[in-house]
Amino acid sequence: MLEALLQRAAGDALPWQEPLPGVRFCRFDSMLPGGAASPLAAGRLEVFFCLSGRLQLTGGGASVRLGRREVLLLSDGACFDRIQAESRRFQGVLVALELAAAQPGLDALHGLLGPLRLDVPTLSALLQKRGGHAVLGETPFSDGAFAELEQLPQEAQGRYCILKTLELLYLLSCHSPLLAEPVVAGYYDDHQVQSVREVRAYMLAHLAEPMTIPALCRRFHLSSTLLKSCFRALYGRPIHGWLREQRLQHAADLLVSTSQPVAQVAAAAGYSSTSQFGVAFKDRYRMTPSQYRRCRKLKNV
Repeated sequence: MLEALLQRAAGDALPWQEPLPGVRFCRFDSMLPGGAASPLAAGRLEVFFCLSGRLQLTGGGASVRLGRREVLLLSDGACFDRIQAESRRFQGVLVALELAAAQPGLDALHGLLGPLRLDVPTLSALLQKRGGHAVLGETPFSDGAFAELEQLPQEAQGRYCILKTLELLYLLSCHSPLLAEPVVAGYYDDHQVQSVREVRAYMLAHLAEPMTIPALCRRFHLSSTLLKSCFRALYGRPIHGWLREQRLQHAADLLVSTSQPVAQVAAAAGYSSTSQFGVAFKDRYRMTPSQYRRCRKLKNV
């Protein structure tokens, strides 16, 4: 599905590698055209680690959005027929697996992993139950994976994502609660939960704009108490801390992927003061924005 879309966008220019039979990966930075989606063949999985950009998949009455620092799993049970690129430029790593061809290589790893074994029927049933797809947002797995991925040179990122893909598939086939829906107290009704999810999506799409709790509450017709408590129940963090982290991660991406001046990066991340941005960035990354840019670009040389 995503592999077919990338092929349409970049053709033979994509640097696909196949370190194991049936296991391929591609680290890319492409303009995605969107359009019709091709269903996956039986026995195929795609796992996409999104480093930047936004994408929406629709079809069969289902819709899913994918954004930066999220992991998308797609199986042959996914019924999406259209892909809409909400942000045309996309950067990430796509791992494609043909389970039948990959099984001998995965079995060979069994000796190293001991009791951990990839239970393909269990994994397939789990994804079928979820419509053939799943998105991992802010989980310990995805947070840890992206924290390490963003520190690696580009040439090492693809193989690292294969390791994380195998870890993820093993965890899911062993009934890990990674894909469990967040537990929210019963006094939040479905409308309130959906409204808070829309607040989160809005903030991600408008990181450069000033935002306050009262303004968000007016826009989404929520009380400040409900927004703050329900957001924390859903995402495990206070809304201010979550927004600050998203802005700084966005700034870090821009520092590496563009040549924009630091002041422009600060504005794109929602900071009106370059000095305040510098203090917040150094507190998060233990170096100034300019030092971070030099360090990351040296790693990717």
